Amino acid sequence: MMIQRTITALLFLMVSLPLMEGCSEDTEPATIPLLTNLQVTPRIPSAGESAIVSVSASDESGIMSVLLFYSFNQGTFQSFPTDHSGDKYTGIIPGQPVNTIVSYYIEAKNNSGNMAYLPDGAPTVPASYIVGAPDVVLNEIYSQGTSQAPDWIEIFNLSDTQANISDYSIYDDGGYSGSRPKKKFPSGTIIPAKGFIYIIVDDNSPDGSGFGLIAEGEKVWLENQQGSVIDAIEFPFLSENQSYGRYPDGTGNWRILDYVTKGTANIESPPVSEIIVKWDFDQDGDLTPEIGSGSVILVGGVVEVSQDSSLRITDFPGQFEYSGEAGLELMFSTVGFDFISFEFKQRASGTASRWAEILYTPDGGGLWRKAFNNNGGLSPHDLFYTFTFDLGQVTEANNNPDFGLRIVSIFSPVAFDDGLGENYGADEAYHRARTIDGNPYSPGGNWRFKEVIIKGIPLKK
Repeated sequence: MMIQRTITALLFLMVSLPLMEGCSEDTEPATIPLLTNLQVTPRIPSAGESAIVSVSASDESGIMSVLLFYSFNQGTFQSFPTDHSGDKYTGIIPGQPVNTIVSYYIEAKNNSGNMAYLPDGAPTVPASYIVGAPDVVLNEIYSQGTSQAPDWIEIFNLSDTQANISDYSIYDDGGYSGSRPKKKFPSGTIIPAKGFIYIIVDDNSPDGSGFGLIAEGEKVWLENQQGSVIDAIEFPFLSENQSYGRYPDGTGNWRILDYVTKGTANIESPPVSEIIVKWDFDQDGDLTPEIGSGSVILVGGVVEVSQDSSLRITDFPGQFEYSGEAGLELMFSTVGFDFISFEFKQRASGTASRWAEILYTPDGGGLWRKAFNNNGGLSPHDLFYTFTFDLGQVTEANNNPDFGLRIVSIFSPVAFDDGLGENYGADEAYHRARTIDGNPYSPGGNWRFKEVIIKGIPLKK
């Protein structure tokens, strides 16, 4: 019996010991080095000028090595050790002739033998520069676009000479993963010295390369003609009045900007807008502005009913007729101003349209383009509502002697029940401002306007 128990105990120990070793509480998951702040100085070396590559590397188990790999004109990569002070590691790429393609990346190994690489995608996709090439960078991103003002990305030329970025590419995760073509800059795309250019990315490109930026934030890449990444940034969530950009332009840290500056210099603190022209409409028969100069015209057959504390207009089109044609037209000059904004107070009677659209003209009325709508914001009826529209992204509004705006009634762009038992599809009919009971939509309904104000920011002297 004793011998049998001894053999059983030995068998138990033989089976249990490996299991116990595998369940040790002291075992920690393997880590990989943390690499950040990869920089090359200067960003684009001139002919014969060396480049200093620096990176920050850290790891809980300690760093064993940090190597700089580089190659010339897509040749074989060579590796070189780096010097370090604290967690900053630096290496040198020797100077090369003009137009040499220099590709490089960092490899770090920790004391556990695990490795990490920078930039993202290395060693398959290294960073690169072309000796003596123009120095262009991502500079501003706008991700809250609409169908009228789509998403865009701005590029800045740090060079003292113009930059030809024909066939450069810009893309998000879709282009990076290969699920969508990378968007190419058209042939002949030139950025002036120290200048800006922006590209609409959320478009219907025939090649399918258009991409809408994710509102919550994502990463975007800029790539040169050789297919090497020259800049990349991950942007955060932005509101509709914000962008993400460098300040100062080209070299500064990325930050959320509360002032969108498509195609122009980024501004840290928005300057104060000034009134360009203002109509109060508080004197009967007088359509002249209280501040500035401009003209008011009633369009689409509407007529003025009265004007005491506000301008009241009626005789709108009949139901199912002439959407987008009847309302108020304002003509004025914005010379000396940019980043134009438009605000006004409006009221609708119960049988008038609750939907209004803002149109703008860049040429004195020869061409009218859609800008915004009011989201059906004139309901409930018989109340004044304040509407504000930012024309900052409408570059044609800036410094223009022949600019104009219209506020016109439109069919509801969404399907609706009129509150009287009738149902209509999108873009079929006017939706009255009254919510229940009463009379249906009628041309005899009226709109009222007061405190119509055009503002802008004075151009820099």
